[in-house]
Amino acid sequence: MQDQECICLKNFHRAGLTYGGHFTSENFLMDTCGSMRFGNLSKGVINKLEDGDIEKDTDRFVKMIREEVFVSVTTLPLDIIQWIELIDRCARGYDDLAEDYITLKDGYRAAAYFMSLHNMFEKMETTDNPTYEKIKTKLSKYTKWKKGVEAPDGNTHLKETLDFIDPATGRKANYSDDICGLLKLLGNTRQHSARAKEDVFVLIVAQNFPRLMGDFQKVMFKQGYSGIQKVDHEDSRHLQVTLKELN
Repeated sequence: MQDQECICLKNFHRAGLTYGGHFTSENFLMDTCGSMRFGNLSKGVINKLEDGDIEKDTDRFVKMIREEVFVSVTTLPLDIIQWIELIDRCARGYDDLAEDYITLKDGYRAAAYFMSLHNMFEKMETTDNPTYEKIKTKLSKYTKWKKGVEAPDGNTHLKETLDFIDPATGRKANYSDDICGLLKLLGNTRQHSARAKEDVFVLIVAQNFPRLMGDFQKVMFKQGYSGIQKVDHEDSRHLQVTLKELN
């Protein structure tokens, strides 16, 4: 739901409107169709966007997530921490990425989104090799990943895939000990040993590599590869009507 709240706020900014930081979690309402809308707002709160207003709304949104949405949590989940980091950097072009953050999707959508990015990455080796090599360099911290999977606390699904012996050849699959091999392992795990557990695929990956999915999506995004959709113009028109009604 947090990603829908973020989309709602960013759509508001795209329509040229702001709250000037004057909102709480109670102002985000879910309608009967499952769409997020603003509501319960005081008259005069909505104004035309001016310099500094996006920062005010963003700072307030981050504070709201930390203090109101996760009020009873002493330590925020890692995926939420990563997401908040993106929101804090929205002024530097991360708006779309924050709205479409992979680990905030439901399990099935996150797994499918990951495979889509993975397929793009594999094709890039021949279609855009300079970018392919750049992404490998950006994700070089995942080199020597096998040690983590083979450790006693390594995920059982990843281990099973890594150790699988192909009956046709009598040999294990070859996985390079860099980001390419790791992504290949995750793809094969999703299709085989964890095929019936796609809804928890993000958790399977996070057991050994808690930041990987977010890191991979962000690096791909920065190179222009993503599945992000642009805001619908109908949403902008709705927001303009809202401004007239409340002011």
